[in-house]
Amino acid sequence: MIDDTTILSMVEKGVGISIIPKLTTLRTSYQVRFVEIAPPHYRHLGIVTRKGEYSPWAIKTFIKFAMSSRMSPSL
Repeated sequence: MIDDTTILSMVEKGVGISIIPKLTTLRTSYQVRFVEIAPPHYRHLGIVTRKGEYSPWAIKTFIKFAMSSRMSPSL
């Protein structure tokens, strides 16, 4: 998998363009421009755990918290 720094470096050198998360462009030294796509697009995230494995209390608590918070995108 190509990492974000490789992508930003290639864009900076004029090799092409990329669609990347806004968070990737924050606090970067690369000389690139971020143009927002309208309307904004959001990622759908999920929680992955080991199948058939016992889940410790901390994991169950985190999953419960994540499922109940349903935070809206802020970026």
